[in-house]
Amino acid sequence: MVRTRIATAAALIPMVVAGICLLDTGWFAALAGLVVLLGAWEWAALAGCRGYPCRFGFLVLLAAAAVAVSLPAAAGLVAVVACLWWLVGAIWLGAYQSGRAGSGPVAVKVLVGLLVLVPAWTSLVALHARDPGGRGWLLFLLIMVWIADTAAFFAGRRFGRHRLASAVSPGKSWEGVAAGLLGGVAAGIAFGLYRDMQGVEILVFLIVCLGTVAASVVGDLMESMMKRSANLKDSGSLLPGHGGMLDRIDSLTAAAPVFLAGLAFIGRPA
Repeated sequence: MVRTRIATAAALIPMVVAGICLLDTGWFAALAGLVVLLGAWEWAALAGCRGYPCRFGFLVLLAAAAVAVSLPAAAGLVAVVACLWWLVGAIWLGAYQSGRAGSGPVAVKVLVGLLVLVPAWTSLVALHARDPGGRGWLLFLLIMVWIADTAAFFAGRRFGRHRLASAVSPGKSWEGVAAGLLGGVAAGIAFGLYRDMQGVEILVFLIVCLGTVAASVVGDLMESMMKRSANLKDSGSLLPGHGGMLDRIDSLTAAAPVFLAGLAFIGRPA
């Protein structure tokens, strides 16, 4: 299982990096849109959309919402709204864990899908489009999330003793979260030094990195709650060792808008 997971990642990462570096923003937006639509197809099934007409309808609704907020000037506002949503999402997950709330009816899950996937797409495209250095910031975001996910996965398997949210995702532990946060900080320090950040600036940037990694955990747990409510282990079987597309981008759905909003807050150009 682990070998399959690593092999799939090794095949995908060069393609993702090449797409970010070589494509112009228009083509990158189309590629990211395809990834999000694949995730949306899986989300619709987790949400309880029965049959192809319902699932296709969700894709059309999501695409229409993405087009409606696709103006570059709207990206910042969408990211802020997404940050507020993820705060609500964290509270919801806590209530679900304690048994005070459920995953909600189909209509609520569909709305949540829009709040999860549309801002993720707009944030990724906005990062790619920013000058100077938008591609570099986007690559750093992906690398930081990958490092945090990998550190959490292996540390959780080796040292995990205290369950993070057993009712949502029994396999995740506080030890894994701690390792992921440390991985995010390490990546932030390396990139901050590379970008010649110093003093207070790099400290604030590390806070943004910590917030981004913490948000990625919430994004992961949100998808886990959806899978739990649908009695499924994976969102799909598209990616060997990883499950579905949604299983691969769940952390990024929350991390991308939080990172974009954080960069805007500290005044960085991308």
